[in-house]
Amino acid sequence: MIKILLNQNQFNTILVFGAVIMIDSYTKKTDSKTRKIMTVGGLALVVFLFSVILSIFKSKAHGYPYSFLIK
Repeated sequence: MIKILLNQNQFNTILVFGAVIMIDSYTKKTDSKTRKIMTVGGLALVVFLFSVILSIFKSKAHGYPYSFLIK
């Protein structure tokens, strides 16, 4: 089990920040390499945080069969 050191507001802020990075990378008129880095970074942040959410739910609901990155 991962010990979460963030409170709920900080967690949600980081999740929204990852989504904003992905949206911002699509709308910026920068070079292709920068947009790809921003998109992959934002997507990695969102995927990791959703995996943490699933692992927390799985630890609370013991019969829940699904997990994503974190077991």
